[in-house]
Amino acid sequence: MDEADRAIVAMLREDSRLPFTEIGKRLRLTEGAVRHRVKALTEAGVIRRFTIEAARPGMPAVAGDLDVVVLVYADTSQALNATIDAIRALPGVVSTISYLVLGEHVRGE
Repeated sequence: MDEADRAIVAMLREDSRLPFTEIGKRLRLTEGAVRHRVKALTEAGVIRRFTIEAARPGMPAVAGDLDVVVLVYADTSQALNATIDAIRALPGVVSTISYLVLGEHVRGE
């Protein structure tokens, strides 16, 4: 990994949706050169995934092994199980972990 690779990784850490053309402009590389480097970094395991950080109020922060948090409100356990099954059937979903919130408590109430 050279200096350009380290710079690419740093930029993608800051904004994983940064266009390769913009990265190339900043590093004085062609878009194709950046794409080739990102592919090589991905194949080498240096870059494992591209992700986002949701900044919606009330949305829990995602860290660790989690990629997405889905909040589901269900009236019955059958409805909840059907929703979980539908999520598991989506392309790219490798596994799911479910937590049940039985009630909500807000400080000061």
